[in-house]
Parts: sequence; structure tokens; C-alpha cells
Amino acid sequence: MNASPTNAEKIRRLPFVIAFDAFNATFCQLSVLGSVFILFLSELGLPKGRIGLILSLVPFASVGAILLAPLAARIGVKRVFITFWGTRNIFAAIILLTPWVYWWYGSDTALIFIIILMACFSLCRAFGEAASTQWRQDIIPHNLRGRFSGINNIICTLASVAALMLASTVLSSSGSLWRYIILMGVGTLIGGASIIWASLIPGGMEVQKPKPVKYHTNRFGKVVRDRNFLMYIVALSFVTFGMAPLGVFIPLFLKEQVGIKPSDILMVQNTALIGTLISSYFWGWAADRFGSKPVILTGLCLLMIGPISWLAIPYHSAWSIPAAVAIFGISGVASIGYALGTGRQLYVTIVPPRRKTHYMSIFCAWNGMTSGLGQLLAGQSMDLAAGISGQFMGLRVNPYMFLFLFSLTMLIIGLSIQSRVKADGSVTIRRFMGMFMHGNPLMAAESLMRYNRAADETGRVRIIRRLGRTRSPLSADELAQAMEDPSFSVRYEAITAAARTRPSSQLTANLVETLIGGQADLSMTAAWALGRIGDHTAIAPLRWTLANGSPLLQLRSARALVAMGDASIKPELLRRAGEGEPALRPAYESTLRSLEKLGGSADAHKTRLKIFRSRPGVAKLLKMLGEDDFNIQYEAIVLASHRLPTPQLRDALVGIMRQGQPDLSIEAAWALGRMGDLDAVEPLIEAFNCSTPLLQARCARALAHLGRQSIVPELRRRLTCDTD
Repeated sequence: MNASPTNAEKIRRLPFVIAFDAFNATFCQLSVLGSVFILFLSELGLPKGRIGLILSLVPFASVGAILLAPLAARIGVKRVFITFWGTRNIFAAIILLTPWVYWWYGSDTALIFIIILMACFSLCRAFGEAASTQWRQDIIPHNLRGRFSGINNIICTLASVAALMLASTVLSSSGSLWRYIILMGVGTLIGGASIIWASLIPGGMEVQKPKPVKYHTNRFGKVVRDRNFLMYIVALSFVTFGMAPLGVFIPLFLKEQVGIKPSDILMVQNTALIGTLISSYFWGWAADRFGSKPVILTGLCLLMIGPISWLAIPYHSAWSIPAAVAIFGISGVASIGYALGTGRQLYVTIVPPRRKTHYMSIFCAWNGMTSGLGQLLAGQSMDLAAGISGQFMGLRVNPYMFLFLFSLTMLIIGLSIQSRVKADGSVTIRRFMGMFMHGNPLMAAESLMRYNRAADETGRVRIIRRLGRTRSPLSADELAQAMEDPSFSVRYEAITAAARTRPSSQLTANLVETLIGGQADLSMTAAWALGRIGDHTAIAPLRWTLANGSPLLQLRSARALVAMGDASIKPELLRRAGEGEPALRPAYESTLRSLEKLGGSADAHKTRLKIFRSRPGVAKLLKMLGEDDFNIQYEAIVLASHRLPTPQLRDALVGIMRQGQPDLSIEAAWALGRMGDLDAVEPLIEAFNCSTPLLQARCARALAHLGRQSIVPELRRRLTCDTD
């Protein structure tokens, strides 16, 4: 028995999987599985019922997976896959002889010829897929499956787009059958080349010991008693019933009813691939992050737009092609979202790895049977309804109308069943879709992708700051992760960014953890952030730090509670303003005035802070830095730290550091360091040598950020003294 490949080897050879899939996608578009073949059959004059019959052979053959999957596991899934996948290309090549058969022996003989060859092709493909589904569960690590599938689909989509562009060019060059033969011949050669890439993919060489028939019968029995698996394949069946016929007959609908030329049809179909291209990575990322279920349900909801839109598309109009482009684009986005979600759900949640042989064989067989049945029935029903025409409620009545209504009904039923399938992740579809209704989701998604590639501290800080400006719930995980970053700058920026984004229970929990157990100066920043967010679950922790924290943390906690409208602390503020530490009494008096001004209303505080959603200029920042309101000054200090230095801003921040309220001084010191103004070095050194311990620590961080190595000996001396 061959050893399984390690995770490192799997990851190293994932490009071979992508290369194989890209070559195979090109084969599918140009050969017997794409629109080129459908238009070729239509050009031969075959009725829709016979076209549906021919194409249904491909999925129907998958029923044989039940018998072959256990055999493939005994022989070795890689060996079985390469053998049958290579053999299918031979039959695809023989189909190229169809025009000669048609010319010499007539249409009936040509039909029989195509059916026999498609049956052989379909059986080889089905046997290869029975082995491939087992192989693929092993060669792609689960933690990368969603993102890998997204990247893989992008590459495959680019290959498909190139194939369709080639097909469109060739089909527009002449009107003979030879144009189809040339395209399918090129596709067959590329399909043969894909086998070379498949041979380089690791794994699949393990051989299972022969098992008695009773063993397989018992295993199959356990599979069919798995309620979650059955609901999954039944939901998939209804969606397949709804979508498979559309893939076959939409090109014919556009040609016969809408009045679009075959070459234009292939170009229009490219927009579906473009929709797939631009959304693949997002769907894969979303499935890994939020779980498969919200991605599947969202994809299904978007898929329903397709049949509804085809019912309303204008016929023989200047708007026909633009409308088709829009519908294909939305359908491309929706279909890849649904496909990636269901694929991940199948491999990660539905199928136990140790029973993959029996699960995947039943899955392939069932899926093939329903897909083939959908295409076959659709083709027959189209022939039966061939004479129907008219108008109903402003819609054109023709055979395709019933196809679209049937498709919509199947998708609705599939959505209802799929919503009951158990899956990984706890994010509901309402919450998932709501994440894209708030803030700037496009900017957030782009920033999240950049965040994962940020190599240094400066890059991480810049992207975290950008995530805060998006005010999108999508950024919550990254902000929470950044709060645990080794770099103080990144942690600080994550806290201030969390304060500026939308409330999140996850971020509130992280901020409370920093408030109670974090570094002293970060605890103070977390207290301010909790006050700005206004999540009332943070009131109890803030009251605790008001009673038990360091003097400056107590002051900052009081300010946060006032911002949240907690009027119950007024007696404590009165006491501290009159009897507390002399250095902090003015700050408590200011906090008490703020409470009286707000009238115990957190909404009034939030209304005042809405001005900071924009990025004020230097003049406005200087005015805000001179305000008597703590929260206005704090916001202005944070925003000033994001700007390039100016003498006016530097002087204002130095003034606050030297003479401002104690808990504002430390923020001003850090802002001077973050701005990168070397003229602030002397004031920072002065404060470092003469100030309170917390301000000294913040000045040290600022000087280190400015690259002042001269403070290192003094820092070591103070650390030694503290230890002693």
C-alpha cells in the first residue's frame, strides 16, 4: 500500500490540479460538453427532444458509479481515473466523423452513431469521475478548500473565456459544419493533454483490500440511512432539475426566439464566465470564513433571478444582447457561489472521510440520474409544446416559458430543503447578507485580501486603519486577530479601528479582554473604544475597572461610562471631583460636565461623533484639538496620527502632551510618533525624562517608532531598576 502524501506535498502540487482543471474546462467548452456541441447538433437538424436525449446520456452514465467506486478503491483511484479519462478522449475524437456519417448514411444513422459514441464517452467519464471524487477529497486540505476552489475557478474561467472567444471567432468566419469540427478537434487534443497534468497530481495510489459484497451492502445501507446526506442530495436534485435544462436549451432559446446569432451567443455566454471569474475567490473565502450554508442559500436566491429574467427578456430588440449579458453575468456569479458552497459542504461536512467510497458513489449516481432525467424530460416537453404560442399577461407564451417556470419552481423547492441541511458554521443567511448591506463591503473585501498578504508592520497598520474606515461587519475577524498581533502599533490601530466600525459582540469581547488583562496603555485605549462603540454589555467591565483599575484607567473608564449614558456613576464622579487625587480632579470635573451636558443619553454622544465619519482637514483638526470636550479632542488626536505631519498639528499635539489632561497626554505622545515628524523628537525626549510612568512608556514607544536608538540604554536601565 502506498503512503499518503503529506500536507506539504499536497500544497506544493496543487498547481497541477489547477492546470488539469483548466485544460479540462477548455475541453468541455469546445468539445462534446459545451454550447459548441449543442449548436452543432442543432445545425444537423436534430429536434430538441433528441438533443436532450443525447446530452442526458452524460449524467445518466454516472449511475454506474455505485458499482465502480468500490472497484476503483481496490485498484487505485488515480490509476482508474487516468485510464478512463484518457479513453473518453478517444470516443470524443471519433465523434468528429459525424458529418461524414450524416452525408453518406443520412440523419437517422448519424443519430445512432452519436448516441453510441456519447454512451461510451459518458460511461468512461462516469467511471473516471467515480474515482476522481474520492481522490479529490484527499488531495485538497480542508482548511484551504474554499479559497483553493475560488482560485481554481478563476483560472478555469479564464481558460473557458479564451475557449469561447476562439469558438465565437471561428463560428463567425464561415457557415459550414467544418467550423464545428475544427473547434471540437482542438478541444479533443486539449482534453488529451489534460491527462499529463493529472498524472502529476499526488495521492490516489492507495489500494484497499478486497471486501465481501455484504460489507459494501451494509455500508451502502448506512449511507442511505444518513438523513442529512439524503436531504443534501434531494435538495441538490431539485436544483439540478431546475438548472441542467437551462444550460442545454438557453443557447437554442437565444437563437430561435430572441434572435441572437450563434457567434454572438458564445460571446454573450462569456459574461457568465466573467461573473464566475470576479466572484470565485470571494465565494471561496466566504465559505471558509462563514461556513458553506449561507453561501449556498445566497447563491440559490441569486439563481432564481435567471429564469425570471429570461421570461422578461426583449425579443429581436437592440436590448436583447445587453439584457442577455446582464442575465448571464448574474447567473455566473450565482452558480459559482452555489457550486463552491455545495462542494465544500459535501467534502467537509456531509461525507465522512473513512466512508468516502460509498458516499461519493451514491452521490455521483444520484446526481447523474437526476441531471440526466431533467435534461431528457425538458427535451421531450419542449417537443410536445412546440406548437404553443401566444401572449399571457404581457409575456410571450412559447415552449421555453414552461421551461423557465419549471426551473423557478424547482429552485424554490431546492432552497426550502437545503435550508434544513446541517452544515458547518453558525452564520445565518440573514446575517450573512446583512454583512453586505452595511458599510463599504467592496472596500472591506479588497482590504481583507490585502491584509492576508501584508508582510510588515507598516502594511498591517495601514490596512487595519482602512478596515476601520469601511465600517463593515466583514472586518470583525481581522480586527479581532490584529488585537493579538505582536506589534504594539498594530494592536493599537486595531483597537481604534474597532471603535470606528459597527458594533460587534466579537469585537466587544476582545476589547473587554484588553481592558481587563491588557497592557496598561492599551487598556486605556480599549476603555475609550468601548465607550465610543456604546455596547451596553461592556458597562459591567467598565464599572469594575472604575473601581479596581489604575488611577488613569479609572478616569478613562469613567469617561467611557459617561459616553454610554451611564448616569448611575454621577455620585462617584462628584466624590472624585471633590476628594480624589488632586492631579485628576480637573479631569473628573470635565467628565461630570460632559455627563450633565449629554443628559445621560448615549445617542447624543453618538450624534456628536458623526462628524468624524469624514476625514477633516488640518484647519478643522486644529479647531477640534482646541476643544474642551475630551471625546472631541481624542477623536482629533487619532485622526491627526493618520495624517502627514505639519508644524501646526505638531505644536498642538505637543501642547496637549505637556499641558493637557493626563489621559489625553499619552495619546498625543503616540500620535506624534505615528505622524513620523522628526521635529517632535525633542519634546518627546523631554516628556520621557520628566513625566508620569505611563506617559514615559508612551513616549518611549513614540521615540522607538521614530527610530531613536539613543533611548535604548535608558530603557534598559529603567527595566533593570524595575526588576530590582
